[in-house]
Amino acid sequence: MAQVTLTIAGRNYQVACEDGQETQAQSLGRELDRRAMMLSKATGAVSEGLLLTLTGLMIIDEMFEARNSATEAKDTITRLQAEVKLLKADHASAIDALDAEVEQRFGALQSERDELVSALEQAEGRALAAEQATEEQSARLVEQQTQIDGLKAELAETVGELAVLQGATIAQHEMEKVQSELEGVRAELQTSKSEAEAARAELDEAKAAVQAAEARVAEMKTTLETACQRLEQKRDDEVVRERTQEAIAVAIESLAERVESVAESLVTA
Repeated sequence: MAQVTLTIAGRNYQVACEDGQETQAQSLGRELDRRAMMLSKATGAVSEGLLLTLTGLMIIDEMFEARNSATEAKDTITRLQAEVKLLKADHASAIDALDAEVEQRFGALQSERDELVSALEQAEGRALAAEQATEEQSARLVEQQTQIDGLKAELAETVGELAVLQGATIAQHEMEKVQSELEGVRAELQTSKSEAEAARAELDEAKAAVQAAEARVAEMKTTLETACQRLEQKRDDEVVRERTQEAIAVAIESLAERVESVAESLVTA
């Protein structure tokens, strides 16, 4: 055991302490002397026993306050830890709910996209069929026009021949017959033109449907990208909040440990 001389209120005291604790004992002695001298100045001339008693009471009072502060700090830490756990649970639930909502919306958008793609493919098929029908109608129109031109030439030739060989009556009869055939060809040509115009209208409608489907797909992509960005931002915010709360909890625990250490030092003194 080591021996240390402490000066308290002008008197020296020999105190035994553990080896290596001499510096700590001297620091405590100086603190006790400081408090004793402060009380001596405040109370005036009192006996040594009363002075040391008052000093001890003052130290015990501070120790009790430190213990109470440590208890309150521990209670605060416990409460904050519970709140942190609750917030983490709430945040986890919120993130899970947001993930589920995004997943649900993504599934709905994916289904809608598949439907639009299918409709687009069907529209493209109808457009291709309409285009082919239009080409066929155009080819038939060219062929029919050629036939009409040939009939006109044949009619002119026949009229000339009939006028020369058989007389005006027979020529008129043949002319009326050919004219009737010509009217039938014209009617067929008009029908073909109407069918071609209907095919063109159907083709335009199919192209408009394709453009609308492409615009809808682009809008779906934009919506999905926005939802993913919001989810990432939400997760980043949650990470920052959790790190801040953990740092606060660590700081509070460190403060509580320091208060408890000070209280233990006062008790030891």
